[in-house]
Amino acid sequence: MNAQTFFHRTLVAAAVFAAASLTSLAVAQDTNGKPETTVPAVTVPSKPAKPWMIQIGKVAEVAIKPGDHVKKGQLLLAEDTRREESKLKEFELEANSTARIDAAVGDLKVKKIQLARVEDLYKKGASNLSELEEAQNKVLFADATLKVAELEKNKNAIEADGQRILIEQMKLTSPVDGIVEAVDVTEGDVVDPQKPAISIVVNDPMWVEVWLPTFQSAKIKLGDKMDVRYPDDTQWQSGQVIFKAPVAEKGSQTQLVRLQLPNPQSRETGLQILVRLPDALAQEPPAAAASAKP
Repeated sequence: MNAQTFFHRTLVAAAVFAAASLTSLAVAQDTNGKPETTVPAVTVPSKPAKPWMIQIGKVAEVAIKPGDHVKKGQLLLAEDTRREESKLKEFELEANSTARIDAAVGDLKVKKIQLARVEDLYKKGASNLSELEEAQNKVLFADATLKVAELEKNKNAIEADGQRILIEQMKLTSPVDGIVEAVDVTEGDVVDPQKPAISIVVNDPMWVEVWLPTFQSAKIKLGDKMDVRYPDDTQWQSGQVIFKAPVAEKGSQTQLVRLQLPNPQSRETGLQILVRLPDALAQEPPAAAASAKP
């Protein structure tokens, strides 16, 4: 199970715990004296991110702290790359050097001149077949040596590119615009590539998760608008339905409905919030509501 899945299942478990109170709907009056029905819900980040390094390494720099607002691509932490940078210089020296190719080109030129002389002597009867074949083989070998030198040069260039990528991957950057929730390493620590080093959450937009009896959730469609507000606030905000759980909870006969809500003030998530049910949902006969109790 990956970190994101665990995060969401934890939130879902909390929501299921709260779902027991859903059928005792709160009925109040709006500012015009009209009855309104609300159900409790919870706000959650729209995108939790737990990035981690891809290899073991010593932390050289931690560039952020909990509570910091970060941008996508911003440096979070960096490992000590001195050894990898030294290896990169080695590859770059080999890739940029033409010494081996120049030597191979010179040797091939000499071998071709020698072959031409042996061929001339052979035509005149002053050399035998064995000497001619030997000179021909030396040209073939020198030509192969040149090709190997060119191959090595190209290989070192590719190795240098790979080393640059490795060094870049030893710098952990934020995958999202968000807020740092936790930092689990400090400078000098050795990073475990199997554990996330930093936790980042995206609270704008935020999600509102509410568990509704299935007779009510069945009437909700993706894209529907529903009003929400915090218990300590009188101002309603409009959220949009972006998800309905494909599987309802069998025991309670409730279904998760998720709304997306703008959060330009970057208000914290994990807070209780109220969802106002539309009249078509709130005016269900009591018998139907009773059948939806967990």
